Amino acid sequence: MTVSLEKKVLTNAGLALVLLGALSAVVFWSATRSAATFRQVDQTHRVLYQAESVLVDLLTIQSATRGFLLTGDPRFLAPYETAAAKIEPDIARLGELAADNPAHRPAIATLRQAATEMLALTRERVAVRRRSGLGAAAEPAALLAGKKQMDTVRALIGALEAHERSLLATRSADSQAESARTSFGVAFGGLAAVLFLAVAAWRVFRETGQRVQSEEQLRLTVESVRDYAIIRLDPAGMISSWNAGAQRIKGYAAPEILGRHFSIFYPAEKNAAGFPPQALAVAARDRRFEDHGWRVRRDGSRFWANVVITALHDPAGQLRGFVKVTRDITEQRASQLALSESEARYRALFDSIDEGYCIIELIFDAQQKPVDYRFVVVNPAFEHQTGLRDALGKTMRELAPEHEAYWFETYGRIVLTGEPLRFQNRAAQLHRWFDVFAFRFGDPADRRVAILFNDITRRKEAEMKIAELNTDLRRRTGQLESANRELEAFSYSVSHDLRAPLRHIDGFALLLQKNAPALDAKSRHYLDTISRAAKQMGRLIDDLLSFSRLSRAELRQTRLDQTALVESVVRDLRPAPDHPAVDWVLAPLPAVQADEAMLRQVWCNLLDNAVKYSAKEARPRIEIGGHPDPATGGTVCFVRDNGAGFDPRYQDKLFGVFQRLHSAAEFDGTGIGLALVRRIITRHGGRTWAEGAVGRGATFYFSLPATPVADLQPALPSS
Repeated sequence: MTVSLEKKVLTNAGLALVLLGALSAVVFWSATRSAATFRQVDQTHRVLYQAESVLVDLLTIQSATRGFLLTGDPRFLAPYETAAAKIEPDIARLGELAADNPAHRPAIATLRQAATEMLALTRERVAVRRRSGLGAAAEPAALLAGKKQMDTVRALIGALEAHERSLLATRSADSQAESARTSFGVAFGGLAAVLFLAVAAWRVFRETGQRVQSEEQLRLTVESVRDYAIIRLDPAGMISSWNAGAQRIKGYAAPEILGRHFSIFYPAEKNAAGFPPQALAVAARDRRFEDHGWRVRRDGSRFWANVVITALHDPAGQLRGFVKVTRDITEQRASQLALSESEARYRALFDSIDEGYCIIELIFDAQQKPVDYRFVVVNPAFEHQTGLRDALGKTMRELAPEHEAYWFETYGRIVLTGEPLRFQNRAAQLHRWFDVFAFRFGDPADRRVAILFNDITRRKEAEMKIAELNTDLRRRTGQLESANRELEAFSYSVSHDLRAPLRHIDGFALLLQKNAPALDAKSRHYLDTISRAAKQMGRLIDDLLSFSRLSRAELRQTRLDQTALVESVVRDLRPAPDHPAVDWVLAPLPAVQADEAMLRQVWCNLLDNAVKYSAKEARPRIEIGGHPDPATGGTVCFVRDNGAGFDPRYQDKLFGVFQRLHSAAEFDGTGIGLALVRRIITRHGGRTWAEGAVGRGATFYFSLPATPVADLQPALPSS
């Protein structure tokens, strides 16, 4: 059957139409897939960038916290607060970008929880540092918790990025495959156009329209990206396209930058070294070039950039230009530098501390009993503190075979329970005492313990020596107290035993004086001398008894009005009938804490002395006063007279028992009064002293503390 030409043409035309229709469908499908793949690639880049932003925020928080904990410098808190404010919005943005991938939702939720916990922990550490200082802030458990949280964050972000990079590789491969299929379709369509001119022309026109539309969509997508500067360069490096991200990062508007060479973004020193052309040459050769370094904005400011230059080749392998993608990572670099500086400071602290520090790994036997440990970390001070050399990597049994089991059991208990322990113990084979703080380090399965310790051998030896001295001191104190009790008992007994013969002597002298008219003058003089001596001896015994009673009396301190007390003492004084009238000058006296009876005795003795030693003056003047003591914050009181005075060379004898600077013929007395004053004031925690000159009067001082003190000479028991 003969087929007409018209039918053949129609048949061929129909077949061509069917074929070209099928080819057009394939081309259209490939172009659509290419655009979709590009959008997916861009979405993956956005997710990766946002994940890096979250990681940068957390690294900034960590490094700023460490910087503040180590230095206490509040400047570290500025980047901390900035990152803390950004972290939640950044995580939320990451969740929005990754919303099309359900596999990421649990990881992002876990990331958000870990970031919240890390932020809470760092805020708590900052508060502790402000309140209690470095020692409390650098608590090992808190530092370990922070490290674990950061490790968790790194693992989550690392897993997310790994997944996205896997998707990126897959999508890039799909894009290349789609590009290959599209090229094949175009070539086949051209051949079809030669065979079927009319139909091919129509298909080519339609395909061209679709491609223009796809490229327009791609251009719009690129221009809308703001976090990356995406720039198209021609083979010579001239800028041919400019997106919104490039304008935001570099500061140039499209009209003022298009057509200029991309070297404008590099510092002068880079341009002088010929770096930009070299970068293009490497990209053209290797198809890709990546660099980190300083770049220059329109206003002259610099930023640290991550730059990737990708060469664009046509199917024939001819270089058509480059795509340059730039990301501003200045904040990330600053965080990394701060973290590096923080770690360097930590290492410097680790290497410079005087305390020994080590990390040990416990070794257990088959019955899970700790029998040894190995040193896995030691600091420079370790050898000085322990005397052990080249300990790293060795076991304790290798270094000290006779090391006590107590140490292994203690560290084994810390590994198993996780409870930190502070203790002191002696290592017999090392001949040293140690003050130790130990805590479990790292994963419990690693069975490691971190130990901070000090050699306290000298301190322990000193403590034992002090204990021996204290024992000897208590023994000697007991002997002294016993001797004092015996002396007091002797004084009291003698004073009582002497009274009886004195009463007899004085009584018989009085009886003889009744017969005085029958005696001659010499005999009467003898009787007067005997009587006066007996009375003087009685007064001496009374004073000795007072001195003895003072040692047995209990000190009862109350708040006293000294002015009223002194006025009462002055009223009770009974000067001799022939004593000239005294000019009393009494200034207001400060109130004090003292025993009232004892302080009255002090004033009685001092004022009685002043009256007695000013008796030979025509107009005796006695001045009484007091003032605060600037040296101690207590009170100083004084009694000043214009009487006989004393030779300052002998003032140390004034307050001694039975010590007198004037003879009994000049001034009556026993030499006990000032000794009583000194003992009373000493028991109150004060002191006594005097100033004077012969014939120019004397001033006697005593001081009392601002607050009551313990009795410096507790009362002795009565014998």
